[in-house]
Amino acid sequence: MVDAPDAVIAFATRDALWRWLGEHGDTHQGAWVRLAKSGSGIASVTFHELLEAGIAFGWSESTRRSGDAGTYLQRFTPRRALRTSSARNLAIAARLEREGRMTEAGRRALGLTRPRARDSVDIKQGGQHGKQGE
Repeated sequence: MVDAPDAVIAFATRDALWRWLGEHGDTHQGAWVRLAKSGSGIASVTFHELLEAGIAFGWSESTRRSGDAGTYLQRFTPRRALRTSSARNLAIAARLEREGRMTEAGRRALGLTRPRARDSVDIKQGGQHGKQGE
């Protein structure tokens, strides 16, 4: 398993990327993902597939570097900041949710977690849960 944050990894298919995130998304520090340039003929996930998977699992793509003649490297790490203000990311997350592909980690990272039933009751009762002597 690749564990170094400066490692370069590649995924030939979207399924391979999603499997990897399912196995390592909670523990990996991040890596550079090798993406094929369009028309290169190299089997690779696309930037959009990487973006979608990142949203679903709570990861973020950032810096892009040149690779070789047929590829470039995209930095891919667990999302550090909770929430997103990006309308694009929120729209993708909503679609992934409808499709049943969002994970709890993705919801948490984007600030989309739903309150637990007990929290909802507490809010409706004015947050009085656990207070004594009032």
